Order: sequence, then structure tokens, then C-alpha cells
Amino acid sequence: MTIQDLGSLGELIAAIATVATLAYLAFQIRQNTASFRATAYRDATVAMNDWSTLFIHHPETVALFGKGLTDPRALEVGERAEFNHLLETLLRNYVAYSALAREVGSPLGHDEISFGVLAQYEFTFHRWLANPEFRAWALAHPTWSRTFETLVARLPAETTSPREG
Repeated sequence: MTIQDLGSLGELIAAIATVATLAYLAFQIRQNTASFRATAYRDATVAMNDWSTLFIHHPETVALFGKGLTDPRALEVGERAEFNHLLETLLRNYVAYSALAREVGSPLGHDEISFGVLAQYEFTFHRWLANPEFRAWALAHPTWSRTFETLVARLPAETTSPREG
């Protein structure tokens, strides 16, 4: 075997090693992406569960939130701050989940899961926005107005449950 033959053999081995390395990296990237999706989905679910837990363990929060949705102008200063915080947290959860669903889809590869959750959020917001008092107040809020305006523009005129229609 000549030096040229050894050089050619070395190039062949290097090419095979390069292809194997690229295949391994592609596999690792796919695994990492799946892990990222699952973690992001879990975090979004945990955030929503944390928000819901406030209502399960604190009946006074249910009353306050109901009052805020019905007539937000009637809230006292402290109540308004708490209501604002609750609604802002929910809106942040929605915006984060919406971005997650649109960017990476569901961790299980079924976009209908992610978009089903979004439909539930949007149904809830639409139901709230059907109240003229809440709608006027929410659309006037500088932090929320863009999010709510976007929802109002996207949602159908009639409120129907995602399960009904």
C-alpha cells in the first residue's frame, strides 16, 4: 500500500466519521428540542395551575375576582390592585402559552392539544369581555389593551364554548 493509498483511506475514514458525527448531532438536537417542548409545556401548565390554586384555596379571591369582572369600577383601591395582579398574571400566562403553542407546538406533536388550551383561554376572555363594564375597563388599561384588542378582533361575535362549537 502506498502513501497515496493510505491518504485516500484516511480521507474515507474521516468522511465516514464526519457523517456519523453529524447524524449523532442531529439525533441530539431532536432529543433536546423534544425535551425543551415538554419542559415549556409543563411550565405553562404549572403557571396556569398555580393561578387556579389561588381560587381553590382562597374563597375571598373568587368573590373579589367576580366583583372585578362584573363591575371593576366598584373595586376599592386594595381590591383593584389585587384584581389587576390576578388578571395580569392570567394574561401573562395566556401570552406565554400562545407564543409557546405557535412556536413549538405541543410536546406530544399534537398541535390540537396546545391550540385546545388556547381556545379555552380565549373562550374565557371572550366571556368576560361580553360584559360591557369589564370590556371598557380592560380595553382602557394600558398594559392589557393590546392583548385584549387582539383577542376581541380574533374572537367570534358570539360566545360559544370550544366544546360546543
